[in-house]
Amino acid sequence: MSDWNSLQERIDSCDECKKLGCGLIVSSKTPPSRPPCPKGGEILFISEAPSREGGFWASPSVKDGLREKLFEILRKKNIPLPEPHTKSSLVAFASQNFFLIQTIKWPLRQSARTLRTAECCLIKHSVASHITQELKIIRPSAIIPLGKVACYACGCLFRTHGFAFDRRARLEDVRGKSFSVEIGHGCIPVYPTGLPVPRRAKHIPQICKEIKNALENHWYSK
Repeated sequence: MSDWNSLQERIDSCDECKKLGCGLIVSSKTPPSRPPCPKGGEILFISEAPSREGGFWASPSVKDGLREKLFEILRKKNIPLPEPHTKSSLVAFASQNFFLIQTIKWPLRQSARTLRTAECCLIKHSVASHITQELKIIRPSAIIPLGKVACYACGCLFRTHGFAFDRRARLEDVRGKSFSVEIGHGCIPVYPTGLPVPRRAKHIPQICKEIKNALENHWYSK
């Protein structure tokens, strides 16, 4: 079994996630769909949490709001991706050198974007126990945090290495900007933006523009 698959199995059985997530997560009996083993070196999107239906990496036949909106944004950038509900959609996403992980590893009862104390404790645990290990395997070439929860996670990861974002910070102060952070395999850019999900529909045009600019900046800087 690969290191990645072993890590995902540890996430599925993590008692601390379930303990800290009590009252926050919907259920920990059936794990959501976990991401497949990465190739390494991808542009990494970090979202908030998987949906109740299974999340971004669930079977394409299962509707996922984040997948639909992110694919829509990437297709507008002329990235050759099929419709998000087609069988080959997730394979195509990965083949374009993209990857996605969630900050909180279980579906939430409601968004954690208010960053209350309990939510912050769960995020910090996920960063320390899971995301840090995931990043060592992914070795991303760039990170695009989607929304305030993902930005807070990145703040925990890189607070002393180029990206400061605490629970009192405003997404508006960092979104659409570029930050250089130190990570185990070198310095990489972080491009914060909003979370492109249906409930944030009025913000989708701005998110689309910010992701487009982030990709262009990253590709043209190579």
